[in-house]
Amino acid sequence: MKKFMMSTLLLSGMLSISMGQVHAADTDSHDTTGKVGFKAPDTGGLTMTNTDALNIDFGSNPISADDKTYSNINDAKATVQDIRGTAAGWTLTVAQNAQFKTSDNTELTGAQITIKTPTLDTASTATATVDQSLVLTTDNTAHKIMGAAAGEGNGTAIADMNTGSVTLDVPGKTVKVAKDYTTMLTWNLADAPADN
Repeated sequence: MKKFMMSTLLLSGMLSISMGQVHAADTDSHDTTGKVGFKAPDTGGLTMTNTDALNIDFGSNPISADDKTYSNINDAKATVQDIRGTAAGWTLTVAQNAQFKTSDNTELTGAQITIKTPTLDTASTATATVDQSLVLTTDNTAHKIMGAAAGEGNGTAIADMNTGSVTLDVPGKTVKVAKDYTTMLTWNLADAPADN
């Protein structure tokens, strides 16, 4: 009986020591660092994207002897992507190279494009300013349509020229022929902060 009790006490003591060691284990903690870096791409850090969306269509209209204003029938967009990571700013301009002409060079005398109410698309991630009421001349003069000042412009900026926001004024006295007229618009993105 004594042996049994001694064994029981010994076993009990060992369990207590063992359990005590489990509950009294030392704790240890260390701080480490997570790191990621970014660099500007080798090319294409500042660029225009989705350029097919820059075409502006005033539709096919009946010939008229009255002064007429035609609105764009399509949603046009000017998209600038700046992933240089510098927030150095940029400027987007548009210029009309010459007057509207047919394929045989008949000119639509006196016709004038006005980019009236472009807006900054809500999907834009960049901070930029869109200019309104731009009256284009036919002498290739550049007009600023959108820009980012120094400290802005990182990400994507979209200038929406939705249906009805661009107009074409055509004098009634201008002789029109039953053909399509086209003009060339040049969009230029400059690595220069805009003066907003």
